[in-house]
Amino acid sequence: MQNDGRWRLVIDDARTGAWNMALDEAVSRAVAAGRSPATLRIYSWEPACLSIGYAQKCKDFDLALLEARGMGFVRRPSGGRAVLHKAELTYCLCAREDDPRVAGGVLESYKRLSAGFLSGLRLLGLQAALTANHDGSSGTLAACFDAPGRYELTAGGRKVIGSAQWRHHGAVLQHGSVPLSGDVSEVVDYLRLGEKEKERARAVLRERAATLLQVLQRQVSFSEAAAALTTGLAAELQVNWETAGFSDYELAAAERLVKEKYGNESWNRRS
Repeated sequence: MQNDGRWRLVIDDARTGAWNMALDEAVSRAVAAGRSPATLRIYSWEPACLSIGYAQKCKDFDLALLEARGMGFVRRPSGGRAVLHKAELTYCLCAREDDPRVAGGVLESYKRLSAGFLSGLRLLGLQAALTANHDGSSGTLAACFDAPGRYELTAGGRKVIGSAQWRHHGAVLQHGSVPLSGDVSEVVDYLRLGEKEKERARAVLRERAATLLQVLQRQVSFSEAAAALTTGLAAELQVNWETAGFSDYELAAAERLVKEKYGNESWNRRS
């Protein structure tokens, strides 16, 4: 595929955690192989799901409680910490490493993509900012929104988008979570902590992270957020969206990945 600024946009249906992660990887593989153009996929989760980073340990999470509440659980291919996907918009951006919009190191490309999301948030009326420097703390919790990292997006000092990047086989995959409403501290319910530790953790998350509803004082729908973010990204990255669905190749690859990886306990619950 040529790096001519034409990118595919997929506004997807709500899917399970296993299917969401399988599709993200399947698309990135197709993009890396030149079978699909650079792609932005925007989606949600059904049922609500806890995703954990590639290197996190299952023993840190109460998987029985997740199951009892009818929620899903999946391990991401990317790093980072746990995210509870509920009342949010999730994005996944896939491009070849030689695409100038993701060229350079992880931080360089992360900054460039974050500038696009920043423009989108400002279209919603949010006075957002890009964190120029990490505060030196990696956070103390297993939850993603514990502390903003470098080039992440905040409003009033509180993180409003959490993202992670994965590079493999010549492709860059970056996906992230935009909480629209709800309680950002709910993820603490599923951390294996004592009750006093949980109360402290909830307070920390409510101080350091926020939903769009909290910072804008109005409800932002999934479709409104998607429109603003895609507009901001298009302007900053100088891309033209071409709305399309998935190829048969991608769907077949995703189905295999659900069976062999993301829907399999040997992947999700490994040590």
